[in-house]
Amino acid sequence: MLASRWCRTTETAELAFPGRVEAAPAFNSFFADRGSAPAQTEAARAILVGWNGPGALFVSTHQVNITALTGIVPAPGEGVVLRRQGDAVIVIGRIRP
Repeated sequence: MLASRWCRTTETAELAFPGRVEAAPAFNSFFADRGSAPAQTEAARAILVGWNGPGALFVSTHQVNITALTGIVPAPGEGVVLRRQGDAVIVIGRIRP
């Protein structure tokens, strides 16, 4: 389970998966530093595409990251479900609060 280093994302991940959360800077918000968006988004995409399990990968991140990866602007608390397709990730579902 991966999370941004920001408190709210880490806390969300810890509530869902106690003791199993790892900080992943690629998923930190770049809202205040849009210049880092392309490199950070590519790093996040590489993590997602490179995931080989076991099981599913849960990532707790921010709207700007999700939008950069998928083109979707999620609602607060919404989850976006992705699947690897070659070197890309595609949206296969949304979990709305």
